[in-house]
Amino acid sequence: MGHQTPCCLTRSPLGESVFLPLKLDQENWKQEKCEEVSKRPGNTSHYRGPPSGREAPGVGGSVFRGACLPASILRADVELRCYGGGWRELEQVRRSCGWMGRGLEGSQVREGVSNWILCCCFSGRPKCCSLHLGILPLIVLALVFFSYGFVSHRSQELGDSEAETRMVYAQPKVLTPSRNDVLVLTPWLAPIIWEGTFNIDILNEQFRLQNTTVGLTVFAIKKYVVFLKLFLETAEQHFMVGHKVTYYVFTDRPADVPQVPLGAGRKLVVLTVRNYTRWQDVSMHRMEMISRFSEQRFLHEVDYLVCADVDMKFSDHVGVEILSALFGTLHPGFYSSSREAFTYERRPKSQAYIPRDEGDFYYMGAFFGGSVVEVHRLTKACHQAMVKDKANGIEAVWHDESHLNKYLLYHKPTKVLSPEYMWDQKLLGWPSVMKKLRYVAVPKNHQAIRNR
Repeated sequence: MGHQTPCCLTRSPLGESVFLPLKLDQENWKQEKCEEVSKRPGNTSHYRGPPSGREAPGVGGSVFRGACLPASILRADVELRCYGGGWRELEQVRRSCGWMGRGLEGSQVREGVSNWILCCCFSGRPKCCSLHLGILPLIVLALVFFSYGFVSHRSQELGDSEAETRMVYAQPKVLTPSRNDVLVLTPWLAPIIWEGTFNIDILNEQFRLQNTTVGLTVFAIKKYVVFLKLFLETAEQHFMVGHKVTYYVFTDRPADVPQVPLGAGRKLVVLTVRNYTRWQDVSMHRMEMISRFSEQRFLHEVDYLVCADVDMKFSDHVGVEILSALFGTLHPGFYSSSREAFTYERRPKSQAYIPRDEGDFYYMGAFFGGSVVEVHRLTKACHQAMVKDKANGIEAVWHDESHLNKYLLYHKPTKVLSPEYMWDQKLLGWPSVMKKLRYVAVPKNHQAIRNR
């Protein structure tokens, strides 16, 4: 039989296979049993050499020092003890990765007796065996073949993934604006979302890759719970179709929440809250509730929040095109008006006060949202402002909507929704500038609903 070289088989903390070259004396080395005694992170491996009484010539039990593959391959410390019967003391050997061709530290090994020790990482108990030197090239070849097959497989997977997401659509034209009849960009470079200004297929794919979850908050307090069924049914048809949605229903009548079939990845959560005598108080406390629940649970459950009124219905697509860090919706009654005509709070005593020479747009309080972090900041600020107003004996003219407009004036939204996303066809008809009516008011008797 040919000469055999000792081979220690062990398991690294990283579960990788590595080759560790060591120089040692073949005449005095015997097949030993290896016991792994510790593992620690780093770029080196520790071994114990032959015991006292079985030293390699000229070694005298001194510390072995070898070389190994670069640290990119071996990235952990493995400390071993190799011993046999009659071993009394074990000498520690520390091997440093990243350099090659060094011999024993402290003494020399006779020329021509250096060989390789192959250390392979397997799960299970480490053990020692002997290895024919001629088998080593075959093992190297097998590992190279395995690595090539793995890389090829991963490349094919990536290629298939790219093929799945490949999209064909009309090229955007720099000199051809999407709409000539409306403003599509604010002075602070926030897009204004109208039909014809976005490609929903592109957007759906981008948000799908992010695995986005959207929360939709709605308040169904007192008799307003009667609007909830139509709201949820139309939301299932038009709101964030194809994406994960959580409906958060705030109500004082949880038993009256209707059972509406929901699509895959969509769920409804009922949050029981108290009611208030005046509808104005219900409206204003909405900011407090959204702020509190954003901190307590929404931050941990969804990526975006959309805050909507319940006495509405979805009549056309409302999707991920609305999502941004912070968005507001243009009021259908003021989208073409001058700032002087806006019904801002004009009394300086109120925290919602806006001077007549300020203002960008008038935003509707019935549809706003953004990331959970930004919605939390907005609702918390509005709630705190209303608390101050109450302490000062004043109530803003349009309650929480007045404070919303004040906040969005000084904290510019990153996206603005056109009146397509908030419309009352009974009052305003259907002007040609509105290509679609997406979220519309439901006819109702306000006096019969409010305060009851």
